[in-house]
Amino acid sequence: GELQKRNKYPYRLVLNGAASKEIEWHVKHYQGRGLMKHFETGADLAKEFGIPISNLDKCFKEYNEIARTKKDPYGKKFFANTPFSTNDYFYVGVITPVIHYCMGGITIGTGGEVLKKNGDPIEGLFSAGEVAGGVHGLNRLGGSSLLDCVVFGRVSGASSATYLLNQISQGDIAGPASSKSGGGGGGPVPVSVTVDPASGSVTIGWGKSKL
Repeated sequence: GELQKRNKYPYRLVLNGAASKEIEWHVKHYQGRGLMKHFETGADLAKEFGIPISNLDKCFKEYNEIARTKKDPYGKKFFANTPFSTNDYFYVGVITPVIHYCMGGITIGTGGEVLKKNGDPIEGLFSAGEVAGGVHGLNRLGGSSLLDCVVFGRVSGASSATYLLNQISQGDIAGPASSKSGGGGGGPVPVSVTVDPASGSVTIGWGKSKL
C-alpha cells in the first residue's frame, strides 16, 4: 500500500544471499523463467536500479537499524535474513499484477459433464480446469489450484472417452461430410466391436478400419 502511494514504478522484490538460500530452488526456477535476475554484488544491483551504490548502502544501513530496534515507521514487525549488505549477492524480481486464478465457472457433474440450469447434463459436453466451477468458493484453498485441471482433467477425459466408445458401439457416430454432395452430412459409420476374453482385448471396427 505504501509503495503504491509513491506511484513510482517498477517495484522490486529484493532477496539477499540468506533469503535466497532459504528458497534456493524457487529463485533458480524463476530465474530460468526470466522472472528473477541474479546479481553478484550490490554494485551490480545499484546499476540495475540506476542509482549510486552509496544510495543503496545507505538504504541497507537504515533498514538494518530498523530491524535491530524493531521500530519500523510502516509497522513491519518481522525482519528475517538481516543484515543487508552491498557485499552480498541478490535475486531480484519485478513485482507486477497477474491473474493468478479465476474463480467460478460453469456447473459440472461428478463425471465432468456440463450441466444445464435445471441440473440435466448436456450430452457429449465435458469440462475441466478453471472454466468449470463448483470446486472452490470465493477463494481457492492454498496448494490446490491445480485440482481443477489435474483431477477433473482425468475425470472428464475418462468420461468423454466412455461416452464416445458408447456412441461408436451403438453406431451413432456420423461419417464425414461428403465433398461430392456439396458438404452434405454422411450417414452413420458401420461399427463392429469384438471382445476376446482370452486375451482381454477389444477390437473396434470403424468403417473399413480397426482401432
